[in-house]
Amino acid sequence: MRGPDCGSDHYLIRARLRLKLHCAKRAAPKSPRLDWRQLANADRRQEFQLALSNRFAQLADSDDVDEEEQKIAEAIIDSARPLCPPIRCRTQLWISEECLDLVAKRKKAKLVDFERYRQLNRDIRRMMKRDREAYWDQVAHDLEEAASRHEYRTLYRTLRDLSGKSKSINDNIKKADGTFVRSMAERLQRWKEFFDGLYNHDPPQGPAVAPPVIDLPPVLMSDAEPTLEEVKLAVYALKNGKSPGLDQVAAEGIKAGGDTLLPRLHNLIKLIWRLDKVPTRWKKAIIIPIHKKGDSRECNNYRGISLLSVVGKVFMKILQSRLQMPREQTSREEQAGFRPGRGCCDQIFALRQLVERYIRYGQRTVIAFIDFKSAFDCIDWTVLWRTLEADHVPPKIISLLKSAVFNGRLGVQFADDQFVTDLMFADDSAIFAQDDAGATDILYDIARHARPYGLKISAEKTKVMTTDGSPAIVYLEDVHLEQVQKFKYLGSLIQEKKIAATADIHSRIGQATAAFASLRRCVWRKSNVILSTKIRLYRSMILPILLYGSETWVILKQDLNKLEVFQMRCLRQILQVSLRDRISNNEIRHRCHDQPSIDEQIQRRQLRWFGHVCRMSDHRLPHRPLWRQCPDHWRIRRDAPKKIWVKQIEHDLKSRRLNFEQAKTVATDRQAWKKIVGEIGTPAAPTAVYWLRGRPSPPTAS
Repeated sequence: MRGPDCGSDHYLIRARLRLKLHCAKRAAPKSPRLDWRQLANADRRQEFQLALSNRFAQLADSDDVDEEEQKIAEAIIDSARPLCPPIRCRTQLWISEECLDLVAKRKKAKLVDFERYRQLNRDIRRMMKRDREAYWDQVAHDLEEAASRHEYRTLYRTLRDLSGKSKSINDNIKKADGTFVRSMAERLQRWKEFFDGLYNHDPPQGPAVAPPVIDLPPVLMSDAEPTLEEVKLAVYALKNGKSPGLDQVAAEGIKAGGDTLLPRLHNLIKLIWRLDKVPTRWKKAIIIPIHKKGDSRECNNYRGISLLSVVGKVFMKILQSRLQMPREQTSREEQAGFRPGRGCCDQIFALRQLVERYIRYGQRTVIAFIDFKSAFDCIDWTVLWRTLEADHVPPKIISLLKSAVFNGRLGVQFADDQFVTDLMFADDSAIFAQDDAGATDILYDIARHARPYGLKISAEKTKVMTTDGSPAIVYLEDVHLEQVQKFKYLGSLIQEKKIAATADIHSRIGQATAAFASLRRCVWRKSNVILSTKIRLYRSMILPILLYGSETWVILKQDLNKLEVFQMRCLRQILQVSLRDRISNNEIRHRCHDQPSIDEQIQRRQLRWFGHVCRMSDHRLPHRPLWRQCPDHWRIRRDAPKKIWVKQIEHDLKSRRLNFEQAKTVATDRQAWKKIVGEIGTPAAPTAVYWLRGRPSPPTAS
């Protein structure tokens, strides 16, 4: 239609708009969180202990566990509140409280005393520079410690925090019928329904299966009252920086209490032990939904994180220590989850060694990667108690566990065998079978034995792979399982028909590239972050992502070149130089504090791991597929890959003046082997020769 006469030849357009208007959201008032880090200061910690002692002197002991627990929690909070001010909401985490106080003073002095304002402004700039350098230095130090302990969760969490990426809950979630929630009340009701169905499920249906009887010598497990030393060890085993539960008491506050708090806490635990009753507040948890992957509108794609009382964790760690040693003696070697001295690298190495043998000798093997539905959330407690009774756990321990019942962990046991038939890391399992029918039978037995425990295998997420790439027809309860060409097991990519870790290396380069790019603006391009700190962050944050699982890799020359290209690209960006500047790679590495090449770093990792495997006992899982001979009727294929892991190690040992058998002998001496590994990249390597001649080796430069 024509519009009003306004000197324009344009047509007016009429349209209908459908708008959904909402009121402005008001943030719900939150209780202020105390800055427990302030108790790291020795003077404040002493003041805290004095205040805690005065508070306990006014409180009489109680025979009620709930009342006594509340007294202890309130005493800790009230004593810490004057010393640990609430955490200020600030965008720059590196600014100290002292600097913020100067900023407040500068604001007041601006209109009163201009000279005072200018002086404060100079002081603030100096202090901010100091705080920034101290912050990044502390971040680099924490990441170096996490990398040395292989705590990849800490690395990824720090990476996410530094890059500014946060995983938030999608407010627009779906109901069970597929429709969307419309209000906050409906949203809370939907989360309540989801977690109620997840945790409060019906008992499993199906024929009862008795727990397996294992012929093992009886193991004594104490059910006596915990000692003060046990409480002390449990307290100092708590991890700092964790979110508190309903009582708002953090681990830093319990540790800072020292000898003032420990006797009172010991009395509470002894009272719980005598009465077989756990405080009610310890059983309650704050559930935080964390998005895993997939559609963020589906509740099934979230994992519930329970925030429990940290004081209650002290009690649970005591029970865990009582159970751990006896259970360690009865656990299968194939299970490496939540066990001391074992990790993901053990299982990845064993899997790669098994696949390597099957491919070289032309043995078709079916591998099924099992996925349990909500394994840690669906355990049936009745069957768990029966299993603990069958394992001769004292009734006192079982009674205390029943009183403090929350998400438990349980592994399904089967008869042991001298051959590797399966690999397990908690609920992440991989089973091996010679044919399709054997894999189907094993999966059927696992599903049948797991059902009474409340565990159910997910047919959608369980995948099948063959070592020779041939088709596999494997069923799980009449459901045909999907066959894949490659599968990521414990973070490492395994590929059919391939011994070389090409697929995993490409995946690692992609993940490390994304991690490096996420820090480009906040770290690498920042002129106020010094070069040495940038290099430390690169070594402690990017390299662990790039070289995860490299101890088990069989590396081709072209894959090694791609890794070297990635490192040089990162170092050039850190130095802010390009290829047009025509600076050699050796000069780039020299400017970056003599950063070693990727080849040298992988050699060190693999030789260090080789020595670790050599020192293992014969029954350990990584040791078995590496040293045991194959059956006599197996023959190496004529077209089998020439490069295998052992040959790769032999090649690296030549520069150390060692052959394979000599290396197995030298590796038994941990300190001598550590020197040999440290000499990689140096022109001379005399340690191995000195050791074999029976003479003390000279000190190494590294």
